[in-house]
Amino acid sequence: MRGSPQDFFKPLSGRLTSYDELSIVTSVRFPFDADGPWRQQLAHRAAWQRWHDEHADELSAAGWLLHGEEVG
Repeated sequence: MRGSPQDFFKPLSGRLTSYDELSIVTSVRFPFDADGPWRQQLAHRAAWQRWHDEHADELSAAGWLLHGEEVG
């Protein structure tokens, strides 16, 4: 997984919302410091990616989700 500091200049609220939605939809809670150092965010993001790679076939093929509910 690659990334650059520019990837993390997105608003803090967007990073927090993304983490919350991942946790709700997957029922998995990995650490993620949305306001932490860039390298730590990369490591946390890599952990999510590894989990996804290992469990992608278990995930629903649902459309758009919001707060764990299908909206489209």
